[in-house]
Amino acid sequence: MKFKAILPKENGFFYGSFVAMQDRLLQIGLLAFSISLAYGAAVQIIFPEGHLSPDSWSYLNIAYNLFEHQTFSQLIDYPNILDAMRTPGYPFLIYLFHWQKIGVYGIVLTQAIFFGLSAMMLFKILMDLLKSRELASLFSLFFVFDIPSIYMSSTVMTETIFVFLLLCSFYFALRVASSKSISIGIVAGVCLGAAALFRPIALYLGLIIPLTGFFLAKWKGSRSLVFVLSFALVCAPWMLRNQSNFGVFNLSLVGELNILFHTSSNILADVNGSSRQAEELKLRDKYFDENEWKEASYPKNFASAAHKELRLQLIEHPLVFVKLYCKSFVYFFTKPMRSYISEQFGWEKTGPWFPVEPNTRNQPTNPSWIWPLLLFQLGMLFILYLGFIPLSSILNKKDVVWLLLLGLLYFSSVSALTEADARLRVVAIPLIVMLSALGWKKRLLNEL
Repeated sequence: MKFKAILPKENGFFYGSFVAMQDRLLQIGLLAFSISLAYGAAVQIIFPEGHLSPDSWSYLNIAYNLFEHQTFSQLIDYPNILDAMRTPGYPFLIYLFHWQKIGVYGIVLTQAIFFGLSAMMLFKILMDLLKSRELASLFSLFFVFDIPSIYMSSTVMTETIFVFLLLCSFYFALRVASSKSISIGIVAGVCLGAAALFRPIALYLGLIIPLTGFFLAKWKGSRSLVFVLSFALVCAPWMLRNQSNFGVFNLSLVGELNILFHTSSNILADVNGSSRQAEELKLRDKYFDENEWKEASYPKNFASAAHKELRLQLIEHPLVFVKLYCKSFVYFFTKPMRSYISEQFGWEKTGPWFPVEPNTRNQPTNPSWIWPLLLFQLGMLFILYLGFIPLSSILNKKDVVWLLLLGLLYFSSVSALTEADARLRVVAIPLIVMLSALGWKKRLLNEL
């Protein structure tokens, strides 16, 4: 049996609306791509090393070892020591660039394409939620002009592609309740599983989304089940790889790295009146053994030590933890991006692990255009968060709000364990935009 696509009848009213929507979709995507491309070109011209952050080198090193030694290792000098911190999605993508002998700017160009695709996907979701091309276009621009998202699209990091995969998952997840086909839950789970292979923070969304859908968004039990199974099938091979090599059934141990060298270090820094970096060095001396780190058992021992240290700090300094956590939680939603941009253009020296020296030209530490950029970011966030005010009145009428809201709370709660800032907010900006759009529609049109 052959299937034929059903399109609106030509020359009819709905045909005109369909064509107009497709034109707007393409315009939004091209605008996002052009902005990311122009920003990336500026970095490439002014300070090419600005495409690289400290974490970029871990992905580049793994891709290099995959190409040269066929091993998944961050260590150039010890390529046979396998890595337990990174997930495979991004390193294998960079491996393709090694294979084709394409440099860093090729990666940035690819991410500009994904940034444009993310804007298009967000526009499609907003069209489904708002039923208004004008409102969908307007709120898509909040994503297109989000400064941290533009910054990350020009940095060799996982956020841009992760956001695209996350939006794909939510696009299908928001349709699960109304769809007659069970396959839509499978696609949503697969997309989220792929996102988790780029950033392991998505791991627990594999349970949060289907459970929220079942209890609060009118999902059938079978839809939630296939979502979980399809998500698990995507993630399980890498988790089994880690279990086999390190004795840890998890996607990644980067979470343990963060709670030891960020959460525990921050608590100790506050208690001792020192810096996080100084406390981190002490913890490295405490838990880093020159002989043990080469053993396959080290990642498992490291994870146990990280959990033990965090428990110790929580028992001894619970109020300090609560204070730092609340501060970081607020920063996740409100802190604008400044220093990262200055560093990317070589105008401000970063920490001791930054891989390159800043540009030696006589540039100011804080260029004059930084301050209008800060005000622009704060203004955008203020407008978006105003849209959250009417959400309480539509929670019972719009089941999808629960999926978006709990997803946002999950990202903010996990990110607050470290020093949350604008960079960590990038993965949640689409959710913030969607929730704000629903609230503003309620406020302006009173239609929900």
